[in-house]
Amino acid sequence: MNRLPPDSEEKTAIRDLRTILPEIKPLSDSYVLRWLRSKNGRFDETADSLKKHVIFRKAWELDCIEEWEAPECLEKYCGYGFLPDKDGNPILMSLLGNCDVEGMLKSVASLDYIKFSLAAIEKGMKLCELRAVQTGHEWEQMMLVFDLDHVSTAHFGSRQFASAFTTLCMLFQEHYPLVLSKILII
Repeated sequence: MNRLPPDSEEKTAIRDLRTILPEIKPLSDSYVLRWLRSKNGRFDETADSLKKHVIFRKAWELDCIEEWEAPECLEKYCGYGFLPDKDGNPILMSLLGNCDVEGMLKSVASLDYIKFSLAAIEKGMKLCELRAVQTGHEWEQMMLVFDLDHVSTAHFGSRQFASAFTTLCMLFQEHYPLVLSKILII
Protein backbone atom coordinates (compact mmCIF):
# COMPACT_ATOMS: atom_id res chain seq x y z
CA MET A 1 0.00 0.00 0.00
CA ASN A 2 1.25 3.45 -0.94
CA ARG A 3 1.79 5.26 2.36
CA LEU A 4 4.04 7.88 0.80
CA PRO A 5 3.43 11.61 1.33
CA PRO A 6 0.77 13.16 -0.89
CA ASP A 7 1.82 14.36 -4.32
CA SER A 8 0.90 17.86 -5.53
CA GLU A 9 -2.45 16.74 -7.01
CA GLU A 10 -3.38 15.03 -3.76
CA LYS A 11 -2.38 18.10 -1.72
CA THR A 12 -4.60 20.25 -3.93
CA ALA A 13 -7.48 17.79 -3.59
CA ILE A 14 -7.10 17.72 0.22
CA ARG A 15 -7.10 21.53 0.33
CA ASP A 16 -10.19 21.64 -1.93
CA LEU A 17 -11.96 19.01 0.19
CA ARG A 18 -11.31 21.11 3.28
CA THR A 19 -12.74 24.16 1.48
CA ILE A 20 -16.02 22.49 0.53
CA LEU A 21 -16.26 20.34 3.69
CA PRO A 22 -15.38 22.56 6.67
CA GLU A 23 -16.71 19.81 8.97
CA ILE A 24 -13.60 17.70 8.20
CA LYS A 25 -11.37 20.30 9.89
CA PRO A 26 -10.55 18.00 12.85
CA LEU A 27 -9.39 15.22 10.49
CA SER A 28 -5.67 15.15 9.75
CA ASP A 29 -4.38 15.45 6.19
CA SER A 30 -3.19 11.83 6.32
CA TYR A 31 -6.71 10.75 7.38
CA VAL A 32 -8.23 12.61 4.41
CA LEU A 33 -5.47 11.23 2.15
CA ARG A 34 -6.45 7.67 3.15
CA TRP A 35 -9.99 8.41 1.96
CA LEU A 36 -8.80 10.06 -1.26
CA ARG A 37 -6.57 7.13 -2.13
CA SER A 38 -9.27 4.60 -1.25
CA LYS A 39 -11.42 6.27 -3.92
CA ASN A 40 -8.51 6.28 -6.41
CA GLY A 41 -8.39 10.08 -6.35
CA ARG A 42 -12.03 10.51 -7.44
CA PHE A 43 -12.81 13.86 -5.81
CA ASP A 44 -16.63 13.75 -5.84
CA GLU A 45 -16.75 10.22 -4.43
CA THR A 46 -14.27 11.17 -1.71
CA ALA A 47 -16.26 14.29 -0.80
CA ASP A 48 -19.52 12.33 -0.64
CA SER A 49 -17.97 9.58 1.47
CA LEU A 50 -16.36 12.04 3.87
CA LYS A 51 -19.69 13.88 4.33
CA LYS A 52 -21.31 10.58 5.32
CA HIS A 53 -18.35 9.70 7.51
CA VAL A 54 -18.59 12.94 9.51
CA ILE A 55 -22.29 12.24 10.16
CA PHE A 56 -21.40 8.66 11.17
CA ARG A 57 -18.71 9.87 13.60
CA LYS A 58 -21.15 12.32 15.23
CA ALA A 59 -23.95 9.75 15.46
CA TRP A 60 -21.71 7.21 17.21
CA GLU A 61 -19.86 9.91 19.23
CA LEU A 62 -16.53 8.53 18.01
CA ASP A 63 -14.52 11.67 18.69
CA CYS A 64 -15.06 11.12 22.42
CA ILE A 65 -15.44 7.32 22.40
CA GLU A 66 -12.69 6.84 24.97
CA GLU A 67 -14.96 8.60 27.50
CA TRP A 68 -17.80 6.13 26.87
CA GLU A 69 -18.27 3.56 29.60
CA ALA A 70 -18.98 0.24 27.97
CA PRO A 71 -21.32 -2.13 29.77
CA GLU A 72 -19.43 -4.33 32.23
CA CYS A 73 -20.54 -7.48 30.40
CA LEU A 74 -18.71 -6.35 27.25
CA GLU A 75 -15.59 -5.34 29.15
CA LYS A 76 -15.42 -8.73 30.87
CA TYR A 77 -16.59 -11.16 28.21
CA CYS A 78 -16.23 -9.67 24.72
CA GLY A 79 -12.61 -10.26 23.89
CA TYR A 80 -10.74 -7.54 22.04
CA GLY A 81 -7.10 -6.80 22.55
CA PHE A 82 -4.01 -5.46 20.80
CA LEU A 83 -0.60 -6.92 20.14
CA PRO A 84 2.19 -5.55 17.93
CA ASP A 85 3.29 -7.42 14.81
CA LYS A 86 6.99 -8.02 14.06
CA ASP A 87 7.26 -4.47 12.65
CA GLY A 88 5.46 -2.86 15.59
CA ASN A 89 2.13 -2.24 13.84
CA PRO A 90 -1.02 -3.04 15.84
CA ILE A 91 -2.87 -6.33 15.57
CA LEU A 92 -6.50 -6.21 16.73
CA MET A 93 -7.38 -9.58 18.23
CA SER A 94 -11.03 -10.63 18.39
CA LEU A 95 -11.70 -13.73 20.47
CA LEU A 96 -15.16 -14.13 19.00
CA GLY A 97 -15.18 -17.91 19.18
CA ASN A 98 -14.88 -17.95 22.96
CA CYS A 99 -17.64 -15.39 23.46
CA ASP A 100 -21.11 -16.44 24.63
CA VAL A 101 -22.92 -14.25 22.12
CA GLU A 102 -26.42 -15.29 23.16
CA GLY A 103 -25.70 -14.53 26.80
CA MET A 104 -23.92 -11.30 25.89
CA LEU A 105 -26.78 -10.00 23.76
CA LYS A 106 -29.29 -10.91 26.47
CA SER A 107 -27.28 -8.66 28.79
CA VAL A 108 -26.58 -5.70 26.47
CA ALA A 109 -28.17 -4.03 23.48
CA SER A 110 -26.85 -4.85 20.01
CA LEU A 111 -25.96 -1.17 19.60
CA ASP A 112 -23.71 -1.40 22.66
CA TYR A 113 -21.88 -4.38 21.09
CA ILE A 114 -21.44 -2.41 17.85
CA LYS A 115 -20.24 0.69 19.73
CA PHE A 116 -17.84 -1.43 21.80
CA SER A 117 -16.41 -2.87 18.58
CA LEU A 118 -16.13 0.60 17.02
CA ALA A 119 -14.28 1.74 20.15
CA ALA A 120 -11.76 -1.08 19.58
CA ILE A 121 -11.32 -0.03 15.95
CA GLU A 122 -10.85 3.60 16.99
CA LYS A 123 -8.22 2.56 19.53
CA GLY A 124 -6.46 0.64 16.75
CA MET A 125 -6.57 3.75 14.55
CA LYS A 126 -4.90 5.77 17.31
CA LEU A 127 -2.21 3.09 17.63
CA CYS A 128 -1.72 3.28 13.84
CA GLU A 129 -1.34 7.07 14.08
CA LEU A 130 1.32 6.71 16.78
CA ARG A 131 3.11 4.10 14.68
CA ALA A 132 3.00 6.41 11.62
CA VAL A 133 4.78 9.10 13.64
CA GLN A 134 7.48 6.55 14.53
CA THR A 135 7.93 5.30 10.96
CA GLY A 136 7.48 8.61 9.16
CA HIS A 137 4.83 7.12 6.85
CA GLU A 138 1.61 8.98 6.14
CA TRP A 139 -0.28 6.21 7.91
CA GLU A 140 0.12 2.68 9.12
CA GLN A 141 -2.30 -0.18 8.93
CA MET A 142 -3.37 -2.78 11.42
CA MET A 143 -4.05 -6.46 11.08
CA LEU A 144 -7.31 -7.99 12.30
CA VAL A 145 -7.25 -11.52 13.69
CA PHE A 146 -10.52 -13.33 14.35
CA ASP A 147 -9.99 -16.30 16.63
CA LEU A 148 -13.01 -18.43 15.84
CA ASP A 149 -11.94 -21.41 17.93
CA HIS A 150 -15.07 -22.81 19.60
CA VAL A 151 -17.49 -21.03 17.23
CA SER A 152 -20.78 -22.85 17.31
CA THR A 153 -24.14 -22.53 15.66
CA ALA A 154 -25.12 -20.32 18.60
CA HIS A 155 -22.88 -17.58 17.18
CA PHE A 156 -24.55 -17.33 13.83
CA GLY A 157 -27.82 -19.01 14.73
CA SER A 158 -28.58 -15.99 16.89
CA ARG A 159 -30.36 -13.54 14.61
CA GLN A 160 -29.57 -10.67 16.94
CA PHE A 161 -25.83 -11.39 16.85
CA ALA A 162 -25.75 -12.15 13.12
CA SER A 163 -27.51 -8.83 12.45
CA ALA A 164 -25.19 -6.86 14.77
CA PHE A 165 -22.06 -8.51 13.34
CA THR A 166 -23.20 -7.91 9.75
CA THR A 167 -23.92 -4.26 10.56
CA LEU A 168 -20.49 -3.92 12.15
CA CYS A 169 -18.78 -5.40 9.07
CA MET A 170 -20.67 -3.02 6.77
CA LEU A 171 -19.79 0.00 8.94
CA PHE A 172 -16.16 -1.04 8.99
CA GLN A 173 -16.05 -1.46 5.22
CA GLU A 174 -17.72 1.89 4.61
CA HIS A 175 -15.98 4.03 7.23
CA TYR A 176 -12.47 2.65 7.70
CA PRO A 177 -10.83 2.60 4.26
CA LEU A 178 -7.26 1.35 3.95
CA VAL A 179 -7.10 0.60 7.69
CA LEU A 180 -6.42 -3.12 7.47
CA SER A 181 -3.30 -4.68 6.06
CA LYS A 182 -4.67 -8.21 6.52
CA ILE A 183 -7.52 -10.15 8.06
CA LEU A 184 -6.58 -13.51 9.49
CA ILE A 185 -9.18 -16.03 10.58
CA ILE A 186 -8.15 -18.80 12.94
